[in-house]
Amino acid sequence: MKWPGLPTIIGLLLALGGPVALAGHWGGISGSKSSSTKDQIVLWAVLTLVITIIIFGEGRSLDSIGLRAPTWATLLWGITAAALIEMTGAIVFPFLTRTGIVDYSQKMAALEEWPLWLTFFAVMTAGVVEESLYRGYAIERLNWIIGSYWWAAAISLATFGLVHVPFWGRGALVWSLFAGGVFTVLFLWKHDLLACMLAHTICNSKALIIDPFVRRHRKHLAAESAVQSS
Repeated sequence: MKWPGLPTIIGLLLALGGPVALAGHWGGISGSKSSSTKDQIVLWAVLTLVITIIIFGEGRSLDSIGLRAPTWATLLWGITAAALIEMTGAIVFPFLTRTGIVDYSQKMAALEEWPLWLTFFAVMTAGVVEESLYRGYAIERLNWIIGSYWWAAAISLATFGLVHVPFWGRGALVWSLFAGGVFTVLFLWKHDLLACMLAHTICNSKALIIDPFVRRHRKHLAAESAVQSS
């Protein structure tokens, strides 16, 4: 085990503890537009501080957290990871919902009231900020300290799962650990942070933008059909 310098300690506290503190204190528990906007801004501020620590405090490049120029493989693996999560969700989610393990209905109803720009902002925050903090910085620095990518990944993944509980409920832990696990395996395998960002962004775009649009469109068509038949 290596003893990290103060900049790395602060960086890990921000990467692992910043989103956790945010979820526990504000956490967007109400799902309100104003509190959620503040939450997204604070998360970007946390990422900015971590990047500042990497460059000026640690004297390292962003390549040290897996952030490098994208290649065709970045696109391929990002889409593949997202497809794996979505296909699994199509099979597993109905069971999780019917058994009451996961219930996103109230939160999704609140999120669907958000303006599109805020939803898009939240999607990008999750894809970029969460992957940078949990997969990129936390895994790489914890591995450097304890000398084990698997323990580093386990600590990061557990924290990632727990941070989703205050907003989505305890059942969200199951799905967050699965999806986060896919992102984690992808990062450990390819060390390509952009691929993880892409996969995370695709999954959240489908859940928060595409699926609600499809539901609204179906309701609109059903309402029109009811009017025409009456």
